[in-house]
Amino acid sequence: PLFRNFDEGFLHTLSLTLSPLRFRSGQYIIRQGECGRELFIVLSGYVQVVDEPPGDPSDPFKDRPCARPLCTLSPGVFFGEIAALKEVRRTASVIALTNTEVFSLSKDDLDEILSYFPTVRTKMQSVARIRHEAYMRGGQSVGRVDVDSDLLEFDPAYAPFLNTRD
Repeated sequence: PLFRNFDEGFLHTLSLTLSPLRFRSGQYIIRQGECGRELFIVLSGYVQVVDEPPGDPSDPFKDRPCARPLCTLSPGVFFGEIAALKEVRRTASVIALTNTEVFSLSKDDLDEILSYFPTVRTKMQSVARIRHEAYMRGGQSVGRVDVDSDLLEFDPAYAPFLNTRD
């Protein structure tokens, strides 16, 4: 299944709102500190989540922040949900480690979908809360999060069957 134990209504609604995007190796997908207006699902490739603390403005190397890798995400894992759900700035940057394909889901579409599926909203909020708390504790593993024995993961094998917007 696309998302474990979710009904077909949710999957159908989700499939109508996803937008495919491609990133080259080394390209930023999101940057820490930006306003987040979408979440992403890794379809293929690998991405790295990094903490890039803001530098001292007087530092001559301020354009090269000291990035601290937090975790690597593989196909099927989503990211960007903290900013999209909690309306806070991005808590980390995400960089494509390989040529990567992702699905993007806008905050507006996410909010609308989750208004019809409160169980999914609760699970995603739990993931966002757990990841945000881990980030606040210093970036302890913020990748996969098990919520009620249900990983909120996308199965990329189902991607060809989605009717995504071009």
